[in-house]
Amino acid sequence: MKLSSIKLNRLERYLILLVVYTGVLVLSYLLSYQIRWDFAVPQQYRGQLLGVWPIVTVVKLISLWYFGQFASLLTYFSLPDTRRVALALVLPSAGLLGLWYSGVGPINIGAGSNPDSVPRGVIIIDTMLSFAGVVFVRILFRMVRERDFRLTDVGGERKRVAIVGAGEVGARLGQELANKPRMAREVVVFFDD
Repeated sequence: MKLSSIKLNRLERYLILLVVYTGVLVLSYLLSYQIRWDFAVPQQYRGQLLGVWPIVTVVKLISLWYFGQFASLLTYFSLPDTRRVALALVLPSAGLLGLWYSGVGPINIGAGSNPDSVPRGVIIIDTMLSFAGVVFVRILFRMVRERDFRLTDVGGERKRVAIVGAGEVGARLGQELANKPRMAREVVVFFDD
């Protein structure tokens, strides 16, 4: 069974994305603490880690939803999508840093040298890992889709086509047609307009 043949309704899709994004965000937050202290988190920060991760995760999930990462075409991922993911994850982290500097927030997120405050290094590492994780998941979705399209080659003769426009858009169209044998099209010539 190919993943591209699975049909999901909107609720099922949201739930699957919620589970996947939550897993990525929780893992990145836990790893950020581990990386910050070379995988030996001091005892004083372990309770904080367990108390703060749900808040951070929920805020980031809401931000991902606001920036359209639950509604966009998951199997198509481009630079504008990367920008939206970056904004969706940098803004909550900037808010956490703002709370840190002001010394207020849930579960002592700020308070400077207070051992109960989330260290700035953890916030920054978490932002980078969250971004890398979400982008990796989206690219993985695209790779699976493209692999499925390549594996389902259409039998019979391919229709020969010409593309008018030899610029960037024409080249991208030619590449898309070459990557999708299922469309049964073969680009034979480009005409420059």
